[in-house]
This record gives sequence, structure tokens and C-alpha cells, in this order.
Amino acid sequence: MAEKQSVSLFLKFFLPLAVLLLAGLVMFGNTEIESEITRLKSQENLNVGLGAGTLTGQIESISRDLAFLASHSAMRQAVNAPTPDNLAHLATDFANFSRSKGIYDQLRWLDETGMEIVRVDYVKGQPVVVPADKLQNKGSRYFFTDSFKLQPGEVFISPLDLNIEQNKIEMPYKPMVRVATPVVDDQGKKRGIVILNYYGKEMLQAFATATTGAADHIMVVNGEGYWLKSPKPDEEWGFMFKRPELALAARAPEAWQRIRAEDRGQLRLADGLWTWQTVYPLVAGQKSSTGAADAFVPSRGEVETRQYVWKSVAHLSAAGLDAVSRGVWTRLTGVGAILLAVFAFGSWKLAQAWAAQAAAEAEVRRVNAGLEATVTQRTQELNQKVVELDETNAELARKNEEMESMIYTASHDLRSPLVNIQGFSQRLDKAKGDIDARLAQDDVPDAVRNSLAKVLGERIPAALGFIKSSSLKMDALINGLLRLSRAGRAQLTIQPLDMNALLHEIVGTLTIQIQQAGGAVTIGDLPPCLADSAQINQVFTNLIDNAVKYRDPARALTITVNGSVQGGRVRYSVADTGLGIAEEFQPKVWQLFHRLDPNGAVAGEGLELTLVRRILERLHGHITLTSTAGEGSCFTIELPACPSSGDSQA
Repeated sequence: MAEKQSVSLFLKFFLPLAVLLLAGLVMFGNTEIESEITRLKSQENLNVGLGAGTLTGQIESISRDLAFLASHSAMRQAVNAPTPDNLAHLATDFANFSRSKGIYDQLRWLDETGMEIVRVDYVKGQPVVVPADKLQNKGSRYFFTDSFKLQPGEVFISPLDLNIEQNKIEMPYKPMVRVATPVVDDQGKKRGIVILNYYGKEMLQAFATATTGAADHIMVVNGEGYWLKSPKPDEEWGFMFKRPELALAARAPEAWQRIRAEDRGQLRLADGLWTWQTVYPLVAGQKSSTGAADAFVPSRGEVETRQYVWKSVAHLSAAGLDAVSRGVWTRLTGVGAILLAVFAFGSWKLAQAWAAQAAAEAEVRRVNAGLEATVTQRTQELNQKVVELDETNAELARKNEEMESMIYTASHDLRSPLVNIQGFSQRLDKAKGDIDARLAQDDVPDAVRNSLAKVLGERIPAALGFIKSSSLKMDALINGLLRLSRAGRAQLTIQPLDMNALLHEIVGTLTIQIQQAGGAVTIGDLPPCLADSAQINQVFTNLIDNAVKYRDPARALTITVNGSVQGGRVRYSVADTGLGIAEEFQPKVWQLFHRLDPNGAVAGEGLELTLVRRILERLHGHITLTSTAGEGSCFTIELPACPSSGDSQA
């Protein structure tokens, strides 16, 4: 009878707890999956942005080199008088320039018929002047015809394609961007073009290095969707071989329709998660064309500046996304099983205790009815049962505490992959040092030492440097997000603030940075406001610190803080004479992780202004920006005024 009562009580306790636990695990699992997917999306955006950053600005640098060569004195002399001495002088200058740069496969002057007059190739790390009997006529190639028709000063940029030599695609593949401009003599007559063949592999390799963490699913495509860089090398350069099936338009038409239409974005489809960002290499005064895969076929026409694009694209497959869900459910299944076991054990013990207590109470009532002599004995037995019940409850509480501790530990273990990456990179760095020391010993053959020199001296340090910097960036991003989250949960104490005293305190804290920047801060007569002291301190500290970081080194930095009261609102302005922000970038400064200095010359996570805006929103405030590139910026902050403050101007 007692056993049946224990089972009945157990089911009453355990079944509701089990249902609540399973429902909670399902809700938690869905939340965790959503959080993981959000993290993956952020990581994909970061990888795509890093890749796009390596492609940005390359053409502009090459164009400057082209302008230098086209206007160089040796070039001018050769154009006006192509004597053997002048041509030899020009070839020497081309060779010196090629050696100093090390990124150009060819430097050439082609005359008005397309014949190569001077050509310098870069072969095995050294410039080679091509003799006259090896020069070729390129008059029928699209890059000559499209360049020669331009006006002096205009620059032609070819598509990024493969080099064609002796009427065949050169093997191994040489990705090339040809940059050319017409040259004229002193009478203004065109005398051909100057053309640089930029070895595009350098740029594509930089892309691969920057996106190592996504190497298995990140790519570069041109404006027609053909792969320039792909995780599968046999998919690359499909347009050069007239294979339209080797393009996103054929492989993923639904995704390509959105990627082609939008500069940047993220889209989840049945085949996975697509993330992309567009790079526009051309600037004003530069022209391009469609190019041609055949040696003697003209291009199909001119390409507008906004049509010449490269796109950094990442495709995380549906299988990869499903693996995230499976991983979460696998972890929660283990946790759920442990919790169910603990709840079952506790419920059974509690049911047994309650059943025993009920039996003891029944026995007491029976004894009281007819056996007064045994009251003391039965009472002792009942007390013993109560003690056992207390012990059971204490055991259940201890098990619950152990479970909470386990869940807390498991949550912190989410950071362990990052710690592992940092630890193993240090071990790899130490192992490299051991190898270097071993190679330095006399008994190591020179052939072995030389074969490993580039790997140990360049590639491994570059890879380790990238791993370390990426780990530090990821750690900084995690810490930054925690700061942002804490700011949103911080307890606010709203009170009148003496802004004059607060700003002088902030400037005093930043004195060293301001002095090192050669700057000066001027604080006007600031009216008080109603806000939280710690939060407002962080707002103005971030704004003044940003002004110091993004100062213009060409002129002295001046930071001016003023304030006024208008219609129950106090308005503060923080103006500086720094670099300023171009109008098209101003809306982006409030975005999470957005940085105006993506190359990292200025330290930071891109969170300062996002944090400022969120703090002010919690304080019923507002912030706006007015800025002119090259002149400076002014941030205007509005907050509730103190009731006693009247309207004033400062």
C-alpha cells in the first residue's frame, strides 16, 4: 500500500516538473540556435568585409604608378625622339621601377600601331628588358584599342582576367589587370600607350589571407558572376574558357539575382546563407570595357564606373547551418538527461518521505484512538521520519545547486575555442622557433635550409600573425558586446548634474592623450541637465577620445564644448578640427562595429558611437552629427534640462 502511494506521489511531482523542464529546454534550445545563427551571420559579415577591404584601393595605387611613368622625363624624351639612347634610357628606368615595386608582370610602351617599343618583364624576382626581336604587336588586342582611343589623362582599367601570351592563355595562370593611358608628344599627337600589367595574384592572395577563417566557402566574383577566386580552383576564370556554367548565375540563380542587384547584404535560402559586399575599384577619370577571352577579339563595349565591380561573397551551406542546430540539441539532450535524472531522484525521495509521513500520521491517529501507552514511541518514530524528510530535502537542494553550477560552467566554456586558438598559435610560434634553431645548426644541409626559408621566414609568421590578430579582435568584440549589454542593464540614478565640473574632470582624465596629440580643449559655460552621472561621463569621454584619435595631423587639434537650454531641453555641442567625415559615411557611424578606419590604424572595436547613442536613448536624450571632410566634426547632444534652468545661449 505504501509503495503504491509512493509511486502515485512520485508521478504527481515528477511529471509536471518533466514537462516544464522539456518545454524550457525546447525554448532555450531555439534561443541558443537563433543566437548561434546570429553569431554566424556576424562572423560571415566580418569575413566578407575583411575580404572586400583587401580588394579596395588597389587600382587607385596602380593608377598613380601609371601616371608617374607616363609623365616621367625619360618617357617624354623617348616619345619626342625615339632614338636608341632614349629607348635604352627608358628601358633602364622601367627596369628600376619594376624592381622597386615587384608587383608588375610587365611594363610596356606601345606605339600608335600597337607595337611594343619598350617592354620589361618581371621574371623570378628580377626585371628583364625584352630584346627588340622578341617584341610583339598588340594592336588587335582589346586593351590597346580601348586605351588608345582615350583622351590624354584618362586611364583604362581592364577586367581582371588571365594573361594571354603568344596568342594562348599563359600557363600557369597569371591573373592580370592591365592599366593603360595614352601618351602624346610635345605637339599633342598620340604616340601610343603606356601600360602596366598588375599581377592580380597578389591581390587575390591577400584576399585569401584575410579570409582564412572562411577559406572553405568564401569567394570573389566579377560583375557577371564568374569566379575570380573560389574554394574550388577548377571553377575559376570560366569566362576565359567560354564556360557560362562556371558562374553564380548558373549555379545559384536565385542568390545571384540579389547579389548582383544589391551592394551588400545577407540572404538565407534553401541552399544556405549568402553574404556579400561589393567593391568598386574605378574612380573618376578611369574607363574600362568588357574585355575579351580571345586574343584578337575586340571588347563588346565600354563599362561604366559603377558597372565595374568585384564582389566578396561567402556561402555557408545549409548543411553547415543544420550542424549548428544539431550541436545545440546534442548539448541540451545531455543536460536534459542529467536534469531529468536529478528531478526523478528528488521526486522519488520526496514521494517516499511524504508517503512515510502520511503512514506515520495514520499510525499516530490509530495509537491515539486506543493505545495511549505507545504515543511516545510512535511520536519518536514520526520525528525520525521528519528528520529523514529534512535530509532528503537537503539532498535535493544540494543536487539543484550542483546542476546550477554545471550549467554556469558550461556557459563559460563557450569561450574555450577562442582560448584554444590563442594557445595553439603560441605553441606553433614556439615550434617555429625550435625549427629555426635547428636549421641554424651546421649539420643541416643548405638545400633543406633554403627550401624552408620562405615558409619559416614569411608564410608561417604571416599566418601566425593573422591568427593572433584575429583572436585579439574576436576577444575585443566579445568584450565590447558585453560592455554594450551592461550599459543597457545598468541601474540609472537620474539627478541634476554639474556639467562644468563633470567636463573638467573628464578632460583631466584625458590630459595625457590630449597633450600627446598637441591638442587643446575649450569648455564654455555649460548648463546643468537631468541624467545619470556615470553614463554621461562615458558619453563625453567617448566623444572627446574619438576627437583625439581621429585628429588631422596636418593642423593643430582644437576641441570646443558649449551648451545652451531651449524649451526644457539642454543642448551640448562637442566640435573638433579633426579629419571630418564625408557625408555618405555619416549615417554609418552609429552602426554596430562600423569603423571609418577599417585597416585598423586607430585602435577600437567600432562600438563607441553605438554605445553613446544607446546610453542617450535610455536617458531620453538624442545625438546628431554634422561634419565636413577635411574640416572637422560637431556632435550635438540633447538631454532633459533641470526644472530651474531657463533658456540661454552659449
